[in-house]
Amino acid sequence: MSKSIIGIVVGQVDPQKYYVWSNETYVGRDGMILVPFGVRVDLGDWVVVSFGPIQAATFFPSQKSEHTPRFESSDFRVIRAIYETTPIGKTVQIKLNQCLTAGQTVIEHHFFKKIYNDTVLVGDGDWNLTIRRVEPRVGYGRESVWILDRVASIPERPKTGKDVIGIVVGTKNASENYVWCKETRPGFDGTIVVPDSGPLPSGTWVRMSFTQQEVDVYFENEQEIRFKSWNYSILTALHPTEPYKQTIKIKLKCFIDGNEQIKDIIHPFVGLVKNDKQIENSGKYEIRITRVKPSLARDSHITSVWVVSELKLVRDEPSVLTLEEPIQILPSLPEQDVRPSPETSHRPVELPRHAGQIKKAIIVNIKRVKDRDQVFVWLLDDHKDGLLRLDVDAATLGLTEGNVFTAEFTDASEGKVESRGPITREYDYYETRGKGNGNGVEFKIFAETLVESDPNNEPMNSSYPSIYHHHFGYVVDNFRRLKNHEHIKYHMWIKKARVGDVFRWVIVEQVGHGQ
Repeated sequence: MSKSIIGIVVGQVDPQKYYVWSNETYVGRDGMILVPFGVRVDLGDWVVVSFGPIQAATFFPSQKSEHTPRFESSDFRVIRAIYETTPIGKTVQIKLNQCLTAGQTVIEHHFFKKIYNDTVLVGDGDWNLTIRRVEPRVGYGRESVWILDRVASIPERPKTGKDVIGIVVGTKNASENYVWCKETRPGFDGTIVVPDSGPLPSGTWVRMSFTQQEVDVYFENEQEIRFKSWNYSILTALHPTEPYKQTIKIKLKCFIDGNEQIKDIIHPFVGLVKNDKQIENSGKYEIRITRVKPSLARDSHITSVWVVSELKLVRDEPSVLTLEEPIQILPSLPEQDVRPSPETSHRPVELPRHAGQIKKAIIVNIKRVKDRDQVFVWLLDDHKDGLLRLDVDAATLGLTEGNVFTAEFTDASEGKVESRGPITREYDYYETRGKGNGNGVEFKIFAETLVESDPNNEPMNSSYPSIYHHHFGYVVDNFRRLKNHEHIKYHMWIKKARVGDVFRWVIVEQVGHGQ
């Protein structure tokens, strides 16, 4: 079976031969890449090295030892560094974040495996680490070549305000609308100030931007004060929402565990939903929830303003779950922090120019090819790659990696799907990081239920554990980065990367260790 590994260039033999460290080789048995003339490789570069089936079996047996042959390969490519890496003399230093305990002498890391701490005194907490590779001598005896050089405290992120998603639930007067959001306690709705054209209709979704001073007053103050927002924009509804009598209804699709007892439901966006219906079978349900006025809430102590009004089983229990769609019936669940990406704009839908289907896509990468921008996208509902071809630069349309849009996509050659617009911008669902510039970006997502490796299971088909996400499909944990499996959800950064012979969504980093 063919194999690809990720490694770091840690030494040079001559202009055409470089040593590469990998966590898949025996300690001190660094492999070697053979560099063609004219190709530049530097100390500290990160590389993906590929091997055919015979090479893979020779260089990477199930039991590694000091007698295992050092790998050699000319099939490699330089990639963007996963961690900041700096050449220092004849070795490299790497910076990373890690949670440590006081007096810890051996640090476990998902990629570097073991990092030895011989001299640095640290306390409990999260730290910025600088680690360094040491040259293993004869009789080295340790399980890793990485040692801790120094640590630095992680600076507290400056508070810069907060974006809050809400839904218009009523009219206070001619110039103000009541708005529900999950950041306030049930029944303690705030308001938005509307323009001279009059109040917004119930069911309108808005994104409100608050300064840090407003956050301190409205959301972090022991003395509750109803929020009031002048700075907001109208969003496309994240869930179908409609006015209903003097209130609103929202349609949700979610996974619910069957139970002989009648129990309330927890949803990651709306929170607790009161339920008085029997749910015997586990599966995916389509439910409608209705907002009730606080004075009409059934509990004397208001725990929720949402009640289940309709419920229908649409699919039996699936084998995998996700956070945003599937819901567990539980006594409690940590809330998801809804922090949208930067401001989006909405453009009117134009008539399609070619026959096709309207699809929702997210921009993964923008590359400049022959004086034109090629916009590589991921179809969120179809779980497949696509291409957006533009007659103008992406920047002219205000497009960047992470933007979500809908457009008409048609089948192209070789099974590819592409669109030539026009596009309609949507709310940007996911936070991104990375510079882009043709290298793509990473996305922060929530998901749950890690599935162990099963090469025979389509479409997962992976030798690594995977986690399913309703927009990105199966995400491969090829470096086993997910920890703390007792938690119901995982918070992570993902990106597109080569796994074996194909590009897959892979986990780059777990956020908060299953917070």
